[in-house]
Amino acid sequence: MGRVVWDQGPRRSAPSGGLDRQWDLLHLPSRIRDMAGKVKDLTGQTFGKLTVVSLLPTRTKFRKTQWRCRCACGGWAPCVIGGHLKSGNTTSCGCEQKRLAAKQFRTHGLSLQTGNAHYTRWRNIKQRTGNPNAPNYPHYGGRGIKMYPGWFNDFIAFKTWLDENLGPCPEGFSLDRIDNDGNYEPNNLRWASAKQQNSNQRKRK
Repeated sequence: MGRVVWDQGPRRSAPSGGLDRQWDLLHLPSRIRDMAGKVKDLTGQTFGKLTVVSLLPTRTKFRKTQWRCRCACGGWAPCVIGGHLKSGNTTSCGCEQKRLAAKQFRTHGLSLQTGNAHYTRWRNIKQRTGNPNAPNYPHYGGRGIKMYPGWFNDFIAFKTWLDENLGPCPEGFSLDRIDNDGNYEPNNLRWASAKQQNSNQRKRK
């Protein structure tokens, strides 16, 4: 197996190179070296537009390995789960999703400015229900709340449903689930005021 490279971040001095700083496995504590010995090295491999640069020293709460990747567009994906790379679930730093969304806007005669509010809602719902690394995932995807499959990879379908069924968002309102334990899906969404949403929230432990 090839040498596993770990990124130590700003906590230790390293050769210059900004985000390209890398540390040899031999320089790490024995406890980390032992754990790294069980990890398949992805350094240097390319998945979609991402090239793996280094293995991060921390894992997710489910003990999944995380990698720092460089995107072909020049951007960075600083924390990607290895399984997501190998499955094809993550293939860019986010630039590809933006490109496809922009293409959808152009195809349907929209602009990024006029569709931005709905696009932001769509993107945020996808993150909180489908990305285990998202800060609020435990309160949504982590407890089984999902996004309607017909919307998950189709922004235009999501926007069309909102426009045809809910109409414009009233001033001071935002998108809310009627059943707080239900999914983001047709017939479970509404425009709600902050007061309505607060009364609809479950008590978090």
